[in-house]
Amino acid sequence: MKNSIILTCLTLLFNFTAFGQNEKYRTTSNSELELFKDLILSLKDSSFAISPFIETKIDLSMYPFKHLTNKSGFLKYQFRNKEKAKFLIKRNSYFEVANPDSIIKFSGYGLKIMKIDSTYIAYPYYYFLEKTYHKKCICTFSKTVFSKDRTFAIAEYFITCGPDDGRGKTVVLKKEKKKWVIIDDLAISGS
Repeated sequence: MKNSIILTCLTLLFNFTAFGQNEKYRTTSNSELELFKDLILSLKDSSFAISPFIETKIDLSMYPFKHLTNKSGFLKYQFRNKEKAKFLIKRNSYFEVANPDSIIKFSGYGLKIMKIDSTYIAYPYYYFLEKTYHKKCICTFSKTVFSKDRTFAIAEYFITCGPDDGRGKTVVLKKEKKKWVIIDDLAISGS
């Protein structure tokens, strides 16, 4: 009887406790990694770590899809934001990606004020980000949308350096001579 109670308690513990990542993520494609590399190089700024998570799809409902479908070969259905899948940027030789488990752990600190090394830190997420990755900011990508022939793409990034310090863009890119080149800015965002 005692063993069955212990076994039941352990089963409940494992079912209701999250150890590390408990989300299901698909990995990004090699072509998307190449695009991210070229996009990062175009920024001429390397003061950020790369977030491993892609959890949002670009909301294309506000963009002139007729112009983009006629000129760049995107399909009308791509402008509907229905995909709920989450993606993970896999390790690659182009750029360093932050460890998913450390990002989950850092996120758990939220906006609390913590005492670290006898100093009160208001935003520990960014403190630990800098201490671990030696970067002050983190760059998050949205899921890229590729044209039918994969010569055009719409990509979105956002670089956050604090709770009120962020900037990003939604851009159209074209593949020219095996490199992704920004040809148009669709939106600029900041906080």
